[in-house]
Amino acid sequence: MNADVAVLGLASVVRPTSLAAVYALLAARDPRRLLTAYLLVGVGFSLLIGIAAVTLVHVAAPPPRTTTTAHAVVAIVLGAVALGIAGRRLAVAPTPRPAPDDTARAPRGAIGRRMADPTVPVAGAAGVLTHLPGVFYLAALAAIAAENAVVPRAVAQVGLYNAFWFAIPIAAVVGTAIRPDRMPELVGRVDDAITRHRGAIVTAIVAAAGIYLVVRGILGLAG
Repeated sequence: MNADVAVLGLASVVRPTSLAAVYALLAARDPRRLLTAYLLVGVGFSLLIGIAAVTLVHVAAPPPRTTTTAHAVVAIVLGAVALGIAGRRLAVAPTPRPAPDDTARAPRGAIGRRMADPTVPVAGAAGVLTHLPGVFYLAALAAIAAENAVVPRAVAQVGLYNAFWFAIPIAAVVGTAIRPDRMPELVGRVDDAITRHRGAIVTAIVAAAGIYLVVRGILGLAG
């Protein structure tokens, strides 16, 4: 297992936008079907981007040293971007968030309002829009490409990252099949906890990943 893929994948598990979308879909009339569309379309799009990227690098077959150096530089740049985002979040005073109404099962927040009574196409589009490739995914793809592994191994690494990235939607789909009566309450509690501390959680994750990438890149250049 590529260490970068594992670390960046774990950093991608907690995604407030994805969690809010999942909670909104659980409150809909047919949550299982909508969550399945959200997951399949989102994963399909993400895998398409990732597999195309690592396959293209494999076909180009750059020299190993060039690939390693490029990976180190990309890691430093993306790490600096992540630290910049974290620093900006720290500089902006967080908006106080009222305690959620535990009696309300209706989706909360902007995503909840936009996904009121969603259709299957809307759920699928949300799966893509809440999982657009960002800093962590680009860094993971750079790490996979730097391995110069055979295509099946590279594709497996892309799949592993996406398993982390879509962990919450996957759990929700499985949960609706096993205990559909409990899933809205469970996801709602997690959504409440993350919403109340969203700023601190996101900032800490982005900062930690940024530091990891910068250090990883520096060590790569030194080696």
